[in-house]
Amino acid sequence: MHGLCSLLLLVCLALAGCTAGPGAKTSGSAPASSVAREIDYQREVQPILSRRCVACHSGPAAPCQLNLGSFEGLQRGGSRQTALDPRRQEEIEPARLLIDGQSVDEWREKGFASVIDSGAGAGQEEPLLEQLLTRKAPPFAVGAPASPGEEADACALGSDGMAAFLAAHPDHRMPLGLPALPEEEHRTIVGWLAAGARGPGSESAAELTAIPSRDMSSIGAWEDFLNRQDPKHVMTARYIFEHVFPARVTFTTGTDALYELIRSRTAPGEPVVPIPTVLPYDDPGGLFFYRFRRTTEVVAASGRVVIDFGGERLRRVHELFIRPDWLMPPHRVGYASRFAANPFTTFEQIPPESRYRFLLDYTLPILRTCFEGPAASAGVALDVLDDQFWVLFLAPEYDLSVRLPGFLMDSEELLGPPAAPRPEPGETAADALRRLRREGALFAHKRSRLYDITYRYQGRGYEAIWRGEGAEDAPVITVLRHATKASVHKGALGDLPKTVWVVDYPLFERICSTMVAGYSPYAGGERREAVRVRMDGLRQEAETQFLDFLPQEQRRNSLQYWYGGMDLDLLDAAPSSLPARIDFAGDDAKREFVEYLVYHHFPAEAGIDFDENYLEDGEHPPEPLPSYADIEDVLRGLRSSAVPNPSSFTRRDDRQDSLAYIRVTGAQGGDAVVSMVLHRWHDDVTTLRREERSNPARNKVSFFAGFIGSSPSRFYEVGVDELPQFLAALGTPDAAAEGGEPLAPYRVDGDDGRFWEIYDWFQQRFAELEPAPGGVIDLHSYGRPAI
Repeated sequence: MHGLCSLLLLVCLALAGCTAGPGAKTSGSAPASSVAREIDYQREVQPILSRRCVACHSGPAAPCQLNLGSFEGLQRGGSRQTALDPRRQEEIEPARLLIDGQSVDEWREKGFASVIDSGAGAGQEEPLLEQLLTRKAPPFAVGAPASPGEEADACALGSDGMAAFLAAHPDHRMPLGLPALPEEEHRTIVGWLAAGARGPGSESAAELTAIPSRDMSSIGAWEDFLNRQDPKHVMTARYIFEHVFPARVTFTTGTDALYELIRSRTAPGEPVVPIPTVLPYDDPGGLFFYRFRRTTEVVAASGRVVIDFGGERLRRVHELFIRPDWLMPPHRVGYASRFAANPFTTFEQIPPESRYRFLLDYTLPILRTCFEGPAASAGVALDVLDDQFWVLFLAPEYDLSVRLPGFLMDSEELLGPPAAPRPEPGETAADALRRLRREGALFAHKRSRLYDITYRYQGRGYEAIWRGEGAEDAPVITVLRHATKASVHKGALGDLPKTVWVVDYPLFERICSTMVAGYSPYAGGERREAVRVRMDGLRQEAETQFLDFLPQEQRRNSLQYWYGGMDLDLLDAAPSSLPARIDFAGDDAKREFVEYLVYHHFPAEAGIDFDENYLEDGEHPPEPLPSYADIEDVLRGLRSSAVPNPSSFTRRDDRQDSLAYIRVTGAQGGDAVVSMVLHRWHDDVTTLRREERSNPARNKVSFFAGFIGSSPSRFYEVGVDELPQFLAALGTPDAAAEGGEPLAPYRVDGDDGRFWEIYDWFQQRFAELEPAPGGVIDLHSYGRPAI
């Protein structure tokens, strides 16, 4: 067994806030009152971990891989290795709960160390967690939270290095510099440890994993469909699995149960035995079955995507995949083939229209798995995304890859996922990455040439943009980049963004294979760099496909504006030579294009409209009011501080308040939540680590009622009668600077004694307003500068 992740940091850094509160005992034993009764893990302990620890410690981003969303994660313990370490070059062994290890012994063999077993650390008899909870802390200190790299360094430390580390970083005794647990919660944890740290009883465990009766018929129907053995069903099931596997499935039956779709050795009706392949197209090695397993883990909301398989969804899948004739006689495709990673090769027999329409049915959850997953994190692909952009989709009827399937078949070698390129003789690693970029650009140029030839002199109009087919569709998607994560939303959120994407089938498929199916958080540096390079090219391709709808004379100028005057020959963009089909009335074709789509093109049932942050040409933010009463007044006041008014958001590059939640107290109708979202302007997102090319003078800010995303970098609390002063503070150039005085009275810092009370209030409102996908507000980005 490897050494302990750390003697102090494994819990003080890893257990978010699980440090003794004021007045806690400093001996190694729990107070007598805490051991006088049996403490139920599921009813008393897990809720504390869910409220205080899961905010940072769930999913692959958990420091030291210490996952506290379930007893299985707590029992597993922590590791010296951190999955999302942007500096790590080597690939590490996967460590997914309930997949890569099924017992404590297996996890110990993989190097995970206990935090709850007696005698597990430094020769002491008490559990490591108890030692840390009862250790007398120094005067509380608040500093910048640990970066992912610093967290990884801390996890790799042995016990001998902890004293020096904590002396240099006293704020790291509690992750993110947050206050200690409330005394009662601390007493419960210590008492549970003293009583033997028992997990859920057999009845509680069975209840957690039981499938509600209302879901049984849906699960039975889906598992029957997915496990039929004729070639059409086999390949259809494989396509569905490889595109939705990261999401959690609901059947909209009124239960709160969520399920993961996995490959199992056992047939329906038997206990699930997961096959621990890393990527969804890895060879399962023999007979397997698709199964739905209920998930019991509490997670941060930023790590959960929910997809709906209820209602008529199964019938729709049958219509898309089973009913049509295929391009070839249906046949199985093996996993051992070197082409298994290329969806265009693996699924070439399935009509592209069927594949594309399936993706369009699930635009929102599938793009969430792409842009809210591990690949869209710092050091991988997050920094090749703009802070705000809208995504449109090409209608299948106008997508030549759908109309002319032979085009895709002829281009398959250019469309595979971005494997880490191996330098050829005489090449450097940088040369190999440039070759990968060139190969990706070849398809874009080939596609552009096909459209030039096919449409000749007529171009395409508004009708070529997919309208959606019902209220559940999302024909417009907004992607917002925050501090260390991104969030994905239905609709056109915010003011007019710098860039707009148009995505067709081959682009949608490559985004999925690059960001999800072909990426693992345990991958090494070469794969991360390859993903980043490929996503950079895909972004340029999507931007170019939007520009193809604009007048020819505006296309190059738009690119120049978007990329801050850089040499456009360095880009992979391949604009079409087709003229614009649309006769634009003014000079701002981008604005005119999206406004026509929103006002006239999308059906009313799709629910697509601009929000109050959108300013039409010549429109200005509202004027502030002399006083404020209800939330509508508050939003109007906040939006009065938005650009083009001079404010801190345009006069400095504020990276601390990328996403802030504001609690407005005293308003008519009760306290309310407002999300403040900063949209930073980047002159260059195509060059690795060129954040210095941000342009604060073009920053924008949006205010939304309710929650945007789930990973705030700051909380504020403002009384409705204090709003004029708060607005004045926002308008001060250094208002949001770290330690800046104007906002200090409203800012909730990590040393605020009411931090947990305020966090609990936000979490309660989050659960009320955002019932799906559930989970808790993520604190991993709290106080961290945006990248």
